[in-house]
Amino acid sequence: MLTRHPDLAVIYNMSSGNREIVRAVPDSGKAGSIVFVGHDLTDHTKEALLQGTVDIIIDQNPRVQVREAYQQLFRGVNGQEWNSHPLRIQIICRENIPED
Repeated sequence: MLTRHPDLAVIYNMSSGNREIVRAVPDSGKAGSIVFVGHDLTDHTKEALLQGTVDIIIDQNPRVQVREAYQQLFRGVNGQEWNSHPLRIQIICRENIPED
């Protein structure tokens, strides 16, 4: 994709599989000229943010998403009302990486 589209300016990866893209951008020689937006803050994406390969990570806190889904299923099975809370979505860049 990077070779076929030399004018590519932004990559948005909506899945959590960022590893191949993180490798491909520097290998193509386009690091620094392509904005890369991905999902899920992991040790790998944190390192890519620090290296400048990834520009923005949209972190939806998958653990909270799973916990919320489980709670809603539990409530439904037990005849209780739906009682969800909005999930936290955090936009992370190199300047605001959360401390561990």
